[in-house]
Amino acid sequence: MPCGNPSSPLWYCWGGDHLSIQVTLSDQAKATLFAPGATRWYKSNGKLASQTVHIRVAKGSRLDWLPLENIVFEQANAASRTVIELESGAAAIGWDEFQLGRVNKPNYWDNGSMQTETRLKVDGKWLWIDQGLIQADDPIRCSTSGLANFPAHAVLWCFGPTLATQHYETLSQQLPWNDGLRAASTVIPYDDQQALYLVRCIGVHMEDIRAVLEQAWALLRQHVLHTPGTPLRLWAT
Repeated sequence: MPCGNPSSPLWYCWGGDHLSIQVTLSDQAKATLFAPGATRWYKSNGKLASQTVHIRVAKGSRLDWLPLENIVFEQANAASRTVIELESGAAAIGWDEFQLGRVNKPNYWDNGSMQTETRLKVDGKWLWIDQGLIQADDPIRCSTSGLANFPAHAVLWCFGPTLATQHYETLSQQLPWNDGLRAASTVIPYDDQQALYLVRCIGVHMEDIRAVLEQAWALLRQHVLHTPGTPLRLWAT
């Protein structure tokens, strides 16, 4: 069922709301999917609000999964889970973005909890599992090996044909690392011809993080999905 009450927008979530999204691409299908607005997680009154996305992509199909950010407000108790099931020969790219509280306010996000989980399997075997639990008072928010005091973070994933060395080097070299924005990439080989590419990013402003992801998406879409990395018109609005 959708998040929120019947009179509220689809992507607004309160305690006790649960959203389930199913995406299935059959052989040779192509799809680019995005959300019309950010997902907002509001005060939960002790109840869990959750979203589960289940994506299935068949051999020969191409998918872009490009939702806008998750904004986690004060006293939210939220859980976001994404499961991606691919067949060998499929290609897919997607991302998840999270902003903890209203970053323009002092002492933002003093109380709350955000659970995240992303699982990706190919031909029935798990290739990548990423789980996290961030609470407002968690030391990981300040740790240099965690969020390093940044209020926003994101991860981009992309599976498909292995990139040529020069293209992966270009991807890595274009990622920023400074006082306000940090990003890095890694690759998980699947076989001699396919791999999973990951880009992680933390920063102060979600707009800056999204710009990093869009640049990485354009390169990966061109060389992994073999589709021009033309920005979506929605991104210009």
